[in-house]
Amino acid sequence: MTVFNPRILDACTRDVVECLPVEQKAEILMHAMNLLKLTSHVSRHLVENGVQSCLQVDSLASSQLINALLLRGRARMAAGEIKEATEDLQSVLNLEPGNHVATSLLSMPNASELPKSRLWGIQSGSRQLSPEIWRQIASCLPRRDLKTLLHIPHVLSRISFEFVFEVLDFHLGACVTEDESHGEWVGEEEDGYYHRDLKLEKYLAQRTADIIARIMIDPGFSRLVRKLRIFASPHHRCDHMVFQTAMLSIALPRLINLRHVSFAGSNEVACKIAEVLATIHPNIRSLSLEPMVASHVPHLPQLTNLTKFSYVCHSGNHSVSTFLAQNRSTLRELQLSTCQWTFPDKVVTLQNLTHLQFFGTFPASSTTIGDILSQGVNLESLRLQCVLHCNPSDQFKDNLDALPRLRAFGFSVTDGSIGEVDDPTLFPTIAEFIRNHPSLEKLELSVPNEQYFQMRVGYDASIMGALPSVPLLRHLDMSVTEDLAPGLASWLIPRKTTSLSLSGLPRRDPYGFLHQMRAGIPTSLRFVGLDGMSVRDFAQVVESSFPTSVRLARLNYKYFTVRWKTDGGLEMEEWPERRAQLHMGEWLESLGCEDVAWNL
Repeated sequence: MTVFNPRILDACTRDVVECLPVEQKAEILMHAMNLLKLTSHVSRHLVENGVQSCLQVDSLASSQLINALLLRGRARMAAGEIKEATEDLQSVLNLEPGNHVATSLLSMPNASELPKSRLWGIQSGSRQLSPEIWRQIASCLPRRDLKTLLHIPHVLSRISFEFVFEVLDFHLGACVTEDESHGEWVGEEEDGYYHRDLKLEKYLAQRTADIIARIMIDPGFSRLVRKLRIFASPHHRCDHMVFQTAMLSIALPRLINLRHVSFAGSNEVACKIAEVLATIHPNIRSLSLEPMVASHVPHLPQLTNLTKFSYVCHSGNHSVSTFLAQNRSTLRELQLSTCQWTFPDKVVTLQNLTHLQFFGTFPASSTTIGDILSQGVNLESLRLQCVLHCNPSDQFKDNLDALPRLRAFGFSVTDGSIGEVDDPTLFPTIAEFIRNHPSLEKLELSVPNEQYFQMRVGYDASIMGALPSVPLLRHLDMSVTEDLAPGLASWLIPRKTTSLSLSGLPRRDPYGFLHQMRAGIPTSLRFVGLDGMSVRDFAQVVESSFPTSVRLARLNYKYFTVRWKTDGGLEMEEWPERRAQLHMGEWLESLGCEDVAWNL
């Protein structure tokens, strides 16, 4: 006869544990206590007794001892016994000075006022989900949210730490922006500086020194870094520039997992960094360069495995063709931006590219646009900013169905094209090209404001008629024409649009124009940008012309965070210049406006 014992599971657990060494018994006990919820005094006493029994084991490993003290410290803090909890957490730091959980708990304000189960619940929740699941959750969060999670007592803190420091920013010198050059001028006219600049430089120098020191002494931290962004001041007044550059060169070999490098600033620093990269990191996959002194020929590292290359130079006629030829077989994403260049089609394999941005000159005999359309079969993103000396409409007509994978398309004609092009079928043909690509998610069409030039390239209100053909559109940047009916135009904008930029608004009555558009503006809009417009009260324009879903606004080159009040009205906070120039992507992501970054 079979006799069923309702506590057979308890008995089996006890029998199995009795066969284990004392260290494993302690490990099982601590794991079980971590699953408890502190809902009564009984649970808290169980934890106290259990941890005390574990601490009496002489052969307990250091990691087990730390876990036991953390467990009791959390339980005591949740019970309001702050003094006793602090003693346990300090003991943890004595055993492991860098323990992030103990540090976070000790730094939490008003810990005595927290609900009894809150701290326990945080850790218990982390035990119920695997680190892999928490990592997947953290991978979906904006970078600014990850920085906030660094300060909570949770497994997410460590995971966030790893994500945040995959990207490192180095500021060599002050890299002063226009709005920071204020104060008393010190020194000679060319080599002098403002007191405010000196204060900023000292802060950035200390920050750079701290990061380099961490790289040198902590191999675990060094292994986290995947992307390096370097901003070097172009001013030679920086006394620490040579020293900082030398220290950074010494630290670079420690970044064994480095794959992406972005550099902007001094050409001298760029040359030094290029030498190190070519020697130590020949397998870099992504390189972005923006030299400050365009007249100098860029010193490019000998890299041959790049998949992404970006070169932005506001002037200069030197070439990077040799460098592009070295990476011809591996290059997938390419950005070249300097108005005096022609496209280096002889050293770029268009069939390999998935993303292409080019700002340059198209000579009278150029067939570059046709070549890009016919050969770029894998392009997902294409943005052309053109100084046109040719009439490219026929090149579009011959390739209306080209680029089947295209998701982002931009075509801009710059002021340098005025008087050089006469192609009234150009933009009507581009509109037909857009209609044949209903999967577009981002679109930019831009021309100078001069009405006679718009007529020469066929840019008028009818171009807006192509918008209903792209229902998936999220980002739209367009020039406005004088013959555009605002009440109708706003209803042509696809309903999924979250980012809208308009330029060339009528000078006579821009307020009335925007007010008439209000009824048809998509309610999903998060970003609005107005270029070439002068207003006294930008907040009033945003409040009266756009929906309450807008979180970020731009007036010409100035950005404003928008906060809507519950009782009506809004507040606008202007971005500091450094945020707009150096940390744009991070802030756009935190506001849900990351689509704007494609248009920067």
